[in-house]
Amino acid sequence: MIAMIDYNLYLMKVTLVVNENPFIECKGKLNKQNKISQVFHCDGLLLCVLDDDDTKAIVWNPYWCQTRCLEFRYFHRPYRRDMFSYALGYEDKGSCRSYKFLRFIDQCVDYKTIDEFLWYEIYDFDSSLWKTLDITQHWRILCHQPGVSLKGNTYCWRWA
Repeated sequence: MIAMIDYNLYLMKVTLVVNENPFIECKGKLNKQNKISQVFHCDGLLLCVLDDDDTKAIVWNPYWCQTRCLEFRYFHRPYRRDMFSYALGYEDKGSCRSYKFLRFIDQCVDYKTIDEFLWYEIYDFDSSLWKTLDITQHWRILCHQPGVSLKGNTYCWRWA
């Protein structure tokens, strides 16, 4: 089990015994230097959005105890109110999977120039490259909505 406690991710072992309280043991911690604000799961990988560093995210594979740092091409500016959202998924390529990370600004408002724009980009884990999506139609994904990844696709929902 993965637990987020005080901006940190922990790998936990939970032992259930009939008619007894569960026994919980901490098996490991992701990173001691960074605070984590959001976590997205896909196929065993965890995408960790950092609370104290808006220039990168960390992808953690708890099974292999490996991490990968993803440097963003664009990050928050103090004078802007950017609304970033994230999704983690994959596409099947024959017998292997190609993982992708979608990062988008649903709304970016610069109050000095009253400018608003939408921006979408995908990080490809195979090539380690970012690609900006050329979106010609206006479409929106509501920011900061809970979501779940199923068979490589991320689904978001809105509470009514």
